[in-house]
Amino acid sequence: MNVAKINPLDLPSLPLVERLHLPKCSAVYFVMQHERVLYIGRTINLAQRWAAHQKWSYLIKLDTPVRIAWLECSDKNLLVQIEKALIQEFEPELNGKNCNPNYSQITGLIPKPLAQRFRVYCVENELQLTKALQIAIQEFLDKRKNQPPSVEN
Repeated sequence: MNVAKINPLDLPSLPLVERLHLPKCSAVYFVMQHERVLYIGRTINLAQRWAAHQKWSYLIKLDTPVRIAWLECSDKNLLVQIEKALIQEFEPELNGKNCNPNYSQITGLIPKPLAQRFRVYCVENELQLTKALQIAIQEFLDKRKNQPPSVEN
């Protein structure tokens, strides 16, 4: 299988909000925002996987519609290899090295809901976490430059 020839836009797909209507097949799936591949995963039961996917609460908060496209794979032994090859080909931002590995570090420093909102902002604006943090801190410091620091309990 030549993964370079796979176009997720040509695959069967459903809007994320209709995830309960996904087929019960083994597949490699693509989470898509328009033509952009956000995430690639694999499962032996697509419907069951998306009934309780850990990325659901994060993805549903994105401002633009998200779709789940899938490539059915009858040989379950090939799922890992196909998924790995597709991740290498598409480099989705929510997989592996592009997933902002330092995101977990900020969740320990600020309240989790704020960290989640910040991550959604980064994805929507196609910003790496470190760059977005630099911008946010610089803007905060610029606004507070001539104001005395406030202390909150």
